[in-house]
Amino acid sequence: MKTKHILPLALAFAATPLQADDEVRDQFNPVRTAVVSQTIAPDARAGGMGDVGAATDPDVHSQYWNPAKYPFTISRAGFAINYTPWLRKLTTGIALLDAAGYVRLGDYQALSASLRYFT
Repeated sequence: MKTKHILPLALAFAATPLQADDEVRDQFNPVRTAVVSQTIAPDARAGGMGDVGAATDPDVHSQYWNPAKYPFTISRAGFAINYTPWLRKLTTGIALLDAAGYVRLGDYQALSASLRYFT
């Protein structure tokens, strides 16, 4: 007797999520990012390695990946300017300009700054 009541009830509960899934699947739901230019690697070394900059040795471009690497640089100070044309085969005038610099103040202290401009 219980089996007659449990089987239809179990089928009703199992079919409910399937119906809800169909409604969501048919809707257009793109992932929207507010500032896409912040995901572009500013340096050629990290861009050439598939945007792997966090697991590299400290250099001038550590400001973008991990600023905590600056106190461990070999040189006392550094400065870099980069210009990266973006989508140049599709259109002209889009580029990423990046300037970064640092100064080590002591053994485990550093002061750094960077500026990014995306046209």
